[in-house]
Amino acid sequence: MIDEEMRRKLLLLQNGMPIEKFNATSPADIKKGLKKVISPGQVMSEVSFQGEYHFPGYNYLGPGTKFKTRQALGIDPINDLDRIAMYHDSQYSRTGSVNSSGLPVLPIGRSPLRGVVDLGAGSAMLNAAYNPWSDLGWTDRGYAAGAGAVLLVQGIARLHPVTAMPMMFIDKLFY
Repeated sequence: MIDEEMRRKLLLLQNGMPIEKFNATSPADIKKGLKKVISPGQVMSEVSFQGEYHFPGYNYLGPGTKFKTRQALGIDPINDLDRIAMYHDSQYSRTGSVNSSGLPVLPIGRSPLRGVVDLGAGSAMLNAAYNPWSDLGWTDRGYAAGAGAVLLVQGIARLHPVTAMPMMFIDKLFY
């Protein structure tokens, strides 16, 4: 269950308010900034930031997840499949345009690393989908199979000698 302050914070961020501005905003202004009212149980599945597209009810499963923003807000994955997606997103955030020392990372090194991350996450999702002892429901297994297959294909495309160069350019454009 989400407390009231966290619900307001998530709704403000959903409507485009940056975290820094939120921290400097008074409670009266926070109440004015709420444009839609939903029950606390619905917040986690309805919060999305610009450019994010998630499977229904998931916090991390889907393309374009703003990993660092969601971690700063303390948003947790809802199940093991969402946790796999969260770990995948955490590795993508580590392979950004600058490394830990602040130096730029060339796309030629970034794309193959992301390919390995995609292969690992894709195989873990497929394993979760087809494992008979998994606690996932039928709908979640479908999401896991679909997302896992897409990640496997994307990982192979990033590592294959013929398609590696186009994937580097795609990474440069979108990441």
